[in-house]
Order: sequence, then structure tokens, then C-alpha cells
Amino acid sequence: RSGEPLIGATVLLKGSSIGTITDLEGRYTLKIPPAPAMLVVNYTGYTSQEIPVNSAAQQIVLQEGAVLDEIVVTGLRRDMAPVFGRAKEKRSRADAS
Repeated sequence: RSGEPLIGATVLLKGSSIGTITDLEGRYTLKIPPAPAMLVVNYTGYTSQEIPVNSAAQQIVLQEGAVLDEIVVTGLRRDMAPVFGRAKEKRSRADAS
């Protein structure tokens, strides 16, 4: 709507895990197989758009979607090696006040 580039928009090859995100200028580079393909462009707060791939550079304009009140992000922890450490600082009572 404002014509500003969308930094961090997700660009995926439809039906695959091949993808990237847009840079500070809204640009992206993606290597895809030489077959008819479709790109899916997503950005939070905007409607996803499917774009047919051709050899020419294209300007993609996303339409604003529903306004979000909040976003919930869930993190999952995979098996990680435990890290142990200890930090100590000894202070006198005079330093504590």
C-alpha cells in the first residue's frame, strides 16, 4: 500500500522446502528446478500470493490482510547438550548498600 519494500517476506517454491526471505530492499534470489513452478510469497499481516515463475524479474505487490492484535510464537527445544557454569561475585556488606 505504501510502496515500501517488505523486509523479511518469505518466498517459497510451492510444494517444497526451497525458500528464502527478502533483504533490506525487498529483493530475493532463489535457485529453483527448471520446470514450471509457482512461488508463494508470505508476510505477516498481508495476504499470501502465488506467483508463476518466469525468467524475467517481477515486482510483487502484496495486499494488506486482516489487522492482527497479537502474534503467538511457539519455540520447541530439540535435544541439546547441557551446559553447566557458575558465576560468583563476592561483595562485602558495605558494597551492598
